[in-house]
Amino acid sequence: MIKIKTLLIFFLIGFSSIFIALANTDDRYWLMWLLPIMYSFLLIIMDISAGAKSKEIGYRAIKIVMLFRYVLTPISIVASQYYIGPGPEPSKGTLTLAVGLMMYELIFVGAGIFIYSLRKKNNSSIEKKDIIGEKNSPLWIFLIISFITIWLVDIRLIIPNNLITITNEVVRISLDVERAGPIIILRNVFRVIFGMSLLNSINRLKITNKSKMILSLFSLVLILGLYTSNARWDTLSISFVGIILLTDMYPRYSKTITFFIGSILIVALTSVTIYKFLGYTNISVSNSITIIKEMIEVVSKQFQVYFSGPRNVALAIDMGKSIDANVGWLINDLFGSFPGLSSFFDQSIRFNMLFNQYIYSGNVISQIVPLIGIGYVSLGFIFSPIITTLFTLLTLKLNDEYMKRSKILDRYLLIYMIIYTSMCMGMSIQILTNKYYAVFFPSLVILSASRVILKLFTKQNAHKYTKPERRVFD
Repeated sequence: MIKIKTLLIFFLIGFSSIFIALANTDDRYWLMWLLPIMYSFLLIIMDISAGAKSKEIGYRAIKIVMLFRYVLTPISIVASQYYIGPGPEPSKGTLTLAVGLMMYELIFVGAGIFIYSLRKKNNSSIEKKDIIGEKNSPLWIFLIISFITIWLVDIRLIIPNNLITITNEVVRISLDVERAGPIIILRNVFRVIFGMSLLNSINRLKITNKSKMILSLFSLVLILGLYTSNARWDTLSISFVGIILLTDMYPRYSKTITFFIGSILIVALTSVTIYKFLGYTNISVSNSITIIKEMIEVVSKQFQVYFSGPRNVALAIDMGKSIDANVGWLINDLFGSFPGLSSFFDQSIRFNMLFNQYIYSGNVISQIVPLIGIGYVSLGFIFSPIITTLFTLLTLKLNDEYMKRSKILDRYLLIYMIIYTSMCMGMSIQILTNKYYAVFFPSLVILSASRVILKLFTKQNAHKYTKPERRVFD
């Protein structure tokens, strides 16, 4: 029997399509009303194939990201009547193709999810183990050494002038050292290891769960403060890491955890939006109403950019007409950011850079080339959704790993990877691979190495303090 909640969701999706069809005033977007309907197709596929697993974080993250892209983005376009943007204006034919590609992408991704889920022998949700802390003294030694190293370069790399809210100073420091690859990677890994180690250590304290929860919440403010910048993806990801992980650790206080971290997230994202897009550095009572109105307008206009809306897909298609991209370019983009090997790849044909050059005809890098656009210009129409599908399936694989793990350190990193990878439809290959090469892989190496060191040290001590057996002679 169909649940009332399910019926309500499909009713709202149907209403969204009707609203988009009636409110649209730009005939270039005449096909856009079909996008919400295609999203309902994904929901049906997930529920049928995944069963109870569709409620796990990986599946939910995918649903939420696609909700923003296929339902809320079209609504925001027609509601704000903002059909234009930076760069050349795509033709009606190109925008129609772009919407068609987005629908094809969703069908392809849905088929991938369907096949992946059916390969599992049991579609019932895996019962998660009780979450536990563990000894992590080698990680704290790594953090101390890393902190001293970064401090010698510039302490503001990890301790900004302001926590949560941003200033021009914070952004400038982040950009000035961008050339120093190793120190940037060290800074990135420090933030991840510090976050997981701090929450893990608090969980191992001999105090009440309520006290642990309160300490963890205030610690998360510090952790989020380390990510203070004009980039919103990390702030968003770490906030969800905090909500999911702390809810796992202290389920009794889930509402308090969600409200507290949600409030911090709203403040952080509002601060970034006000500074980055409105240019305000001071907020007062006199200008607060104006700022709120401008912020709502800006956010509604940014959906196309951050969730790869039809216009950005169309721009990627037009970009492809001016270049001769192929599979080699795609491989170049996948491995062009790998530490130590980037010099062996052609940095002049990175898709995100070419996309921004096409839009701005200069050195400005502010737009994100959609994955479906990269697939279309390098692999052709038929195979264009492969890249998005692979990253989506990676999200589900990470979700399965998360469900098997019980240790806080593992879950912290896996949740971070799941949330970030699930946003692939709003990112480029370069953004995703940069995060894996410069954050996730090095953090995983450090975490694994610390466990090996701890295990060897424990064995050595156990052998050292073991009493020798008494030998009995005849």
